Amino acid sequence: MNSTLLRRRDFLRCCGSALTARGFGLYPQLSRAAALRGGHPLAPKPAHFPPKAKQLIFLFLTGGVSHLDTFDHKPKLIADHNKPIPAFGLRPDEAKPLPLLGSKFKFEPGGKSGLMISELFPHLRAMADDLCVIRSMHTDIVEHFQGTLAMHTGSATVPLPSIGAWLSYGLGTFNPNLPSFVVLAEHFPYAGAQVWDSHFLPAEHQGVRIVPGDKPIADLDPLPRPVTLRELEEIMLRDVNETHAALRPNDSNLRARIASFDTDRG
Repeated sequence: MNSTLLRRRDFLRCCGSALTARGFGLYPQLSRAAALRGGHPLAPKPAHFPPKAKQLIFLFLTGGVSHLDTFDHKPKLIADHNKPIPAFGLRPDEAKPLPLLGSKFKFEPGGKSGLMISELFPHLRAMADDLCVIRSMHTDIVEHFQGTLAMHTGSATVPLPSIGAWLSYGLGTFNPNLPSFVVLAEHFPYAGAQVWDSHFLPAEHQGVRIVPGDKPIADLDPLPRPVTLRELEEIMLRDVNETHAALRPNDSNLRARIASFDTDRG
């Protein structure tokens, strides 16, 4: 039996997720609480500390270059390159021993901090002292969908507001006429639009997806309205009148009569 005590924060987080997942009405309560802030929902909010940045770009590269080839130097892994180790996976064919694969790129320290950066980023290495690289994050999630959802919302199971929605809700924006944050995603990532949704926060804090092409924002143009039979008749009559009037350019009475008919039809 595991005698490890459960911390209060972990207990509340687990209970909150369970209540939400079981539909006990937690989402509506959180939504009402988030909406009761007064003023414009995107108005700038006072911060606890003087801000140093006005914009934030969050890059999430699905299928991007590995951390082992960029910022996560693993000398032991390189030394044990091709060494077979017991492995297990989700499929039976993954249970056989597999060789370790070390990075083939050379790492060098950069700046006064000595931050190890691979040769893929030689110019970025010169700015090592301006970077903050976090190597302590880990997870036991093995599925891409849940991993992506957890990366953006902090939850791998219950959808929660995204990091962009929380920043918008907590800090606001200097331009309330524009979305608080946009998402440049030509293709939907794992977990879809949940990774930039606001969920129980007000809808103003959700991200706006922008894609390349003639219509960067979906559903921005109104749907075409079907033309009625009366409108078709009016179009045909206007064309006939214009053709008839063009043959009689000096007939002011005809022009006046056509104008009166147009006024009568509205």
